[in-house]
Amino acid sequence: MPTWVTKLIRVVVISTIIGYFLHSYLYFSETGMFANYFSDVLLGLSVFLFANIIGTSIYIFNGALNNIPFLSAKNNSRLIFTIVLNYLLLTVLLILTFIVYLKWFTNETSGDLLLKYNELLFRIFVLGFVIIFLFAIIDFSIRSYQKFSQISLNTIKSAKEQAELQLEAFKSQLSPHYLFNNLNTISLLVYKDPKLSEKYIRKLSQTYDYIIETNKKDLVKLCEELEFIKAYKYLLDIRFQNNLQININVADSKGNLFLPPLSIQILIENAVKHNSPTDDNQLVINVELAGEYLQVKNNLLRTPTQTDSFKIGLDNIRKRYKFHTNKEIIIDKNSMFMVRIPLLKYDKSKQFHDVLAMV
Repeated sequence: MPTWVTKLIRVVVISTIIGYFLHSYLYFSETGMFANYFSDVLLGLSVFLFANIIGTSIYIFNGALNNIPFLSAKNNSRLIFTIVLNYLLLTVLLILTFIVYLKWFTNETSGDLLLKYNELLFRIFVLGFVIIFLFAIIDFSIRSYQKFSQISLNTIKSAKEQAELQLEAFKSQLSPHYLFNNLNTISLLVYKDPKLSEKYIRKLSQTYDYIIETNKKDLVKLCEELEFIKAYKYLLDIRFQNNLQININVADSKGNLFLPPLSIQILIENAVKHNSPTDDNQLVINVELAGEYLQVKNNLLRTPTQTDSFKIGLDNIRKRYKFHTNKEIIIDKNSMFMVRIPLLKYDKSKQFHDVLAMV
């Protein structure tokens, strides 16, 4: 069954119940007897008709309110406007219904009706306000719960996606290729320089400690990431010797800014992987601040023939940043290849935001 049919049936049922209940109460308060809708079919059908005209009108009216951005964005304003506007609508509909109803079942003029039934009208408007108030509270509660549920669902979904991205970055550092390069370097150093090999192993252990430690973290401090990068830089210096130069120029005062873990490492690794450093063509990588960004820049030694892994690495960083900021990663490729990633700060409300004029 279509959703709109289900909602329409629900509106008809609720409107009918409220309509008969309200009319029965008013009828009893005026006559001291309960209305017999089975013997007076016209009366029963009239109550059903008027109740559903009013109920359907209010339902359609509230559907229109949902399309007003100002009301849909602010719950408190929506509650007040729902009560006021719905009561105004109900007042108009009740007056029209009252006049039409009494015209059908009495021979009195509208002026006489207002004088004769002023107490009845007062009770109708009071009951109408109570019904509208209860409706607004229930509607407000339902919509607040739905919004809360949607936010909770989005939070869980985001956490899952972020965990998957973290796992991808983690797995990339445990790839057989990465392990093979490091083990191969260690095997050469063991015979050539045992002390150097020991230091190399310690630095390698330090990098893996950091990778495992930050595996489940969304963001890390820049100072922690740079300590890891220094250990990672040592491994690359041993492997490539004079063919590679990595310069880190970041002020210590910026160490409390945040970024996704392994972001700098992925950018450095991509620069090494997609260039061919030699004795004659040294690869130079600069890690430095650029306004509210951290910039990783390298010279271009050759155009890589395969860029899939590079795109995957950048895409991983870009997706992880989207959980924390609207700022985009900046990529520029001219004589140098440059990637800028936003630096984030942690405020009192425990939310990460862009750094504004931090440098």
